[in-house]
Amino acid sequence: MNDPTYPLFTMAAEYIRNHYTEGVLLEVGAGPFSSTFLFELAKERSICLHSVDSCASHLILPPSMLSVRHCMKGEDFLPGYSGKVFFCYLDNYDWVNHWEFPNEPFFAGLTKQESERIHLVQSELLLPKLSPKAIVLFDDTGVICPTQISAAEILAAMPSVKFYGKGASAVPFLVSKGMRVIGYSANHSHGGSVGQHDQILLSL
Repeated sequence: MNDPTYPLFTMAAEYIRNHYTEGVLLEVGAGPFSSTFLFELAKERSICLHSVDSCASHLILPPSMLSVRHCMKGEDFLPGYSGKVFFCYLDNYDWVNHWEFPNEPFFAGLTKQESERIHLVQSELLLPKLSPKAIVLFDDTGVICPTQISAAEILAAMPSVKFYGKGASAVPFLVSKGMRVIGYSANHSHGGSVGQHDQILLSL
C-alpha cells in the first residue's frame, strides 16, 4: 500500500510498528486510500480502526472486530469517545486550495477559515485522548516557504513558522502543547518534491 505521493503514511506506519503503546487508530475524513491503508495496518497490528465521516458513502470499510464506522462529524464524535488514540489522521472539511483559488470554496458554506477552525477544534478535543507517544497526521497542510524545508527545520523555527491549509491553526496549537513535528511532505509548488502531497506528521 506504499504510495510515493503520500510518504508520511509510510512513515506513520513504521512509527506505529516501532512505538505503539495503547489506543486506537482514527481517521476523521474517510477515503479509499486512507481507509484501506489504515485498515491493512490495523489488521497487521491487531489495533482497532475508527473511521469517521459525515458522508455515509465515504465509509467504505465493512464493520468488523477491527473497523468501526461513525457517520458523523469529527467534532461531534470526539467528545463522546472515551478511549485512547495512538494515531489520528485529520482529513475532513476539504476545500479548494486557497493558494490557487482563493475565492472558490469546494462547496457552499465551507471556507478556508472554517476548515482551519474545525481542525483546531478537533485537535483541542483530541489532545487529552492521545496515548503516550501518539502521532497525528494532517492532510492538505504545509509550511509557507519558497524552498524545501525539513521537519527538524520547521521545529527549530517554531513559533515563527507560518502554515497553510487545514492544519494552519491546529499544528501550532499542538506544538505549543508539547507535540513535535517529525515529518513534512510538500508538493513541488510549495518547495517539495514533484508528486508529493502536502502533509505534516506530529508526535508526542
